[in-house]
Amino acid sequence: MVKINIAYPRNGTVKQFDISDDLIRRGNLFDYRLGNEVDGALFGEQFAGYSFKLQGGSDKQGFPMVQGVLANARVSLLIARGRVGFNAWRGRNGERRRKSVRGCI
Repeated sequence: MVKINIAYPRNGTVKQFDISDDLIRRGNLFDYRLGNEVDGALFGEQFAGYSFKLQGGSDKQGFPMVQGVLANARVSLLIARGRVGFNAWRGRNGERRRKSVRGCI
């Protein structure tokens, strides 16, 4: 099962749906990158007619996907506070840490 979070930013609501792996494999969701538009029918009959934009994700170990990292593997980057993968409340002002993140491919 794959969990899909669908957000509606105007009013701040988020709905979570469980999608079977068969639907994901049949639609080749793995061919898309972050930022691409995806047809809603790829996720099932109930989403037909909608268009979704891929905004983020994580791998099975929980490492976040980062836009702009053109790799299909995990990489270790020097990340500033407040960026994806490094919480803003950790560390000191101006501190950067080497963190593992997942590529967006």
